[in-house]
Amino acid sequence: MSFNPIEFRNSLGNFATGVAIITADCGRMGDVGLTINSFSSVSLEPPLTLWSINRSSDLFETFINAKVFTVNILRKDQQHLSNQFSRKGEHSLAEYPWKRSKNGCLVVPDSLVHFDCDTFEKLDGGDHIIFIGKVNYFENRGGQPLIFCQGKYRELKPEG
Repeated sequence: MSFNPIEFRNSLGNFATGVAIITADCGRMGDVGLTINSFSSVSLEPPLTLWSINRSSDLFETFINAKVFTVNILRKDQQHLSNQFSRKGEHSLAEYPWKRSKNGCLVVPDSLVHFDCDTFEKLDGGDHIIFIGKVNYFENRGGQPLIFCQGKYRELKPEG
């Protein structure tokens, strides 16, 4: 079966997702962050999550070598951070005086929740690598999530 990859991508965009920033302390490169919307749960026992990175990402080599990372789920008012860390070459966290989590990675302040993960497994996913992270610690602050669907940021409607 042959199909248009742009049309396929746009069709996948109909699935609403949350938005997260993955942070890692990458030694000589320092602290970096990358916006993703490919985050998902995998297992409760053991506690596993997944996310993926495009092989063409400017942070591909950085994350492929990361032993630990933190997933920061963004709040609805953190669109500016999502935009910042989605741009090529705009991933340094050096200017942000954010606190460190238990695994040494920086935590996005006021994020809904953050998950500290060890890199548990890396899987081939075509033009992406899929990271499975073993969650060692998390902190849930609650609130309204930043949502992305059909190429735009969205908001959940209040109940009632």
